[in-house]
Amino acid sequence: MSKKPLLSVKKLSVEIHKKGIDNGKDVLIPVDQISFDIFPGEICGLVGKSGCGKTLTALSITGLLPHSARNAGSINFCGLELLTLSEKELCDVRGRQIAMIFQEPGSSLNPLMKTGKQITESLEIHFPQNNRRQNRLKAIELMKKLGLKNAEYLMETYPFMLSGGMCQRVMIALAMICGPGLLIADEPTTSLDIKTQSQIIELLKTINRETGTAMLFISHDLGIIRDLCGRVLVMHCGKIVEQGITEEVFTSPGHEYTRSLLKEQT
Repeated sequence: MSKKPLLSVKKLSVEIHKKGIDNGKDVLIPVDQISFDIFPGEICGLVGKSGCGKTLTALSITGLLPHSARNAGSINFCGLELLTLSEKELCDVRGRQIAMIFQEPGSSLNPLMKTGKQITESLEIHFPQNNRRQNRLKAIELMKKLGLKNAEYLMETYPFMLSGGMCQRVMIALAMICGPGLLIADEPTTSLDIKTQSQIIELLKTINRETGTAMLFISHDLGIIRDLCGRVLVMHCGKIVEQGITEEVFTSPGHEYTRSLLKEQT
């Protein structure tokens, strides 16, 4: 593993202003002074119960926080300080260098847009020199690699015509189409049955092994984290309370909260 991180988060906090950004009252801090690194080619897990700040951490990295939220601290990706970028500059990073897979593929995909168009749209934005035929062929090739049979036919379908597992594979295709260096997966298997969950996890392993794409995998499921992730970050009440090599953390947890999570899932 490279000693130089791909992504370095330092003292990141998220404030939620319940009555608007200019009102100093009713401020919540769901993410509080967290620091961690993600290294090239690794799969790092972020685990904790619902409401602990996992998703807000991911949205901070991708610049997709709601308007009522404000960041403080530092998020450095390949030398770029993401928190100082304009929205246009963030759009250049988002999709092309950092991509995200959301928890509910059915609600994340546009129900009124054909599947193929949604996958190629990112190529059209980030690689305007490509023609439509190039984009289509690249999308079909990627879909086939991701186990989507009849890819040519699926390009012409709408999301509501697909199963949950197929929708999630489409979401992965959409995220991977521009070859990002970092993939953030926010609870990508929660809404799937056990068999499909296993298939998606194996697919993410294959992507990591064959492309070297680093991943931040967010989950409340310690079993999946243990199976997939080389390192783990344990989050509780907006803070990272423990981090380290996954097997070491789960075998000899140093924090009481980690021990309680492990006890609950045995």
